[in-house]
Amino acid sequence: DNIKSTTDNYFLVDAASISEGLKNLKVANIVVLGALSALLPIDYLKWQDSIKANVPKKAVEINLKAFDMGRKTLINGG
Repeated sequence: DNIKSTTDNYFLVDAASISEGLKNLKVANIVVLGALSALLPIDYLKWQDSIKANVPKKAVEINLKAFDMGRKTLINGG
């Protein structure tokens, strides 16, 4: 309610619920990053490449999935 009273320009992304759905709470930050990426003029493939280059190999797949879910949440109306 506090946000609603100060601006009309905001998006809500339930990163905790999305990461719970992925059965990995550690990816909540990547869900938020995915949502943010929908607002920034950076190519989608560059985001993917950055995740692949900076996340441990065993966690790349789940992080890419979390990123995509966050991005789609915002694109579909956040």
